[in-house]
Parts: sequence; structure tokens; C-alpha cells
Amino acid sequence: MSSLQPVETSQTLLEAVANGNNAAWVKFVSRYQPLLFHRCRQMGLSPDDADCLTQDIFLELFKRLKRFSRQRTGSFRKWLTIIVRTRILDRKRNNRLRTESWPDIDFVESLLPNIAEPADQDQKDAQVTKLITAIRSNFTDRDWTIFYLTVGEERKPVEVAETIGVTENTIYLTKSRMLKKIRTLYSMS
Repeated sequence: MSSLQPVETSQTLLEAVANGNNAAWVKFVSRYQPLLFHRCRQMGLSPDDADCLTQDIFLELFKRLKRFSRQRTGSFRKWLTIIVRTRILDRKRNNRLRTESWPDIDFVESLLPNIAEPADQDQKDAQVTKLITAIRSNFTDRDWTIFYLTVGEERKPVEVAETIGVTENTIYLTKSRMLKKIRTLYSMS
């Protein structure tokens, strides 16, 4: 049988993994890693993204396996397929949001209403570019996406939290922290 079509996973193995048995976890990972990686690649992820997402999926499985209840033969693979598909779609959606919103020079410029009007446009562009570089070095893509969606697109924090997959409190804290840092960075330039 192909390594991409694992044999039926025994209930004993699933229970041992759920109970934290290291040997069972190693066996489980070696059995399912090629399948997960292959499914990620089939859905259009790059090898690096597929590898990273495979690790994320295993982390999620580790956390959720105790709650899994086998109903019939094949139900584990069906449950696994749903998790994989959901995580891949989440990754693609988040990547799309990041590439659409990072960086947006006009947006950054709009945050700085008191920007001094330099003698020429090149000087102004250089100031904004310098600020964007500083922002990039201080924040993650996720933080920028949160900030852009809440401030730039004026979306509600609860909606952004659901889209990004974080708590609403994380949205408020990230937005506040970024505004404070951007003001600080701008005052230093």
C-alpha cells in the first residue's frame, strides 16, 4: 500500500497518542506526515508552506485528539481530512489578506496627518518608506493585517478576530500597540 494511503489507524494507537505516549506519537506522525504534506501540496501550497502547515496540523491534532470519538471505520480519516482542508483554506485566506494589505504606502501616509510637507514628493516618499521599513521590523505580518483591517478598512474587531483566528482582545491590544509604536517611530524620524 502507498505511503500516501495509510492503513486503518487502530483505536489503540489513537488512545495512546491522546494519552501522551511518545512512542505512539512518533508512530502516528511517521504514518500521517506524508499524507498531510501531500494533501497540502495538492491544495496548492509551496513545499515550505506545506511543511509548516503539516506541523501546525499535528499540533492541532495533539490538542484535539482527546476529544475525538470514533464512530465507525474511516471516521478518523474523515475527521482528519476536515481539519486539513480547514487549515489549508485558513492559510490561503490569511496569505491573501497579507499580500493585499502589506505594505500600503497611501495607508501609512494617511496615518500621519501632521506630516510636514517637504519641498518635493521624493523627500515625502522617502519619509514614508523609512517609516514602513521601521514598521516591518517591529511587527509581524499578522499584526499588520489586524491593524490594516481595523484601521484601514474600518472593520469591526469581532469580525477581524474571526477572520484572523484570534480573540477580540488580541485585536484591540495589537491595534493600540501599533498605533503607539507608529507615532513613536514617526516622531523619531
